[in-house]
Amino acid sequence: MQQDSMRAALFWSKTPLLKRGIGQRFERKQLIPEDNTYFSYIARMISFPVEAMRAMTEGTVTMRLTIDAAGRVVDSKLVESTIPTGAAGEASMVQQAQCVLRQVRFEPSTGGSEEVLRVSYAVN
Repeated sequence: MQQDSMRAALFWSKTPLLKRGIGQRFERKQLIPEDNTYFSYIARMISFPVEAMRAMTEGTVTMRLTIDAAGRVVDSKLVESTIPTGAAGEASMVQQAQCVLRQVRFEPSTGGSEEVLRVSYAVN
């Protein structure tokens, strides 16, 4: 039990603490230097599903996150996906984006909030 607590603490220490409002700043193209931690985290955590890579499936997954006062993501909903329906790897790409985004942390505040964030998959 104690080992599980230590693993959880180590995991959360590696998860970046994001400033609230990143979704709005991204939409307005007014990112601040602290927002780079989000992009670094996504680049580290998202892996391209093999079947999607083979089929060269690309697209963007947009999720609406509900954040509690402590900064934890308590809910996530798919807003939009530009990944072609039925494309190879589509379900894996959406599921992985949702899983990774549910793990981000936001700075604490006096109340809850929502963020709309995107994860893009591109074949380089």
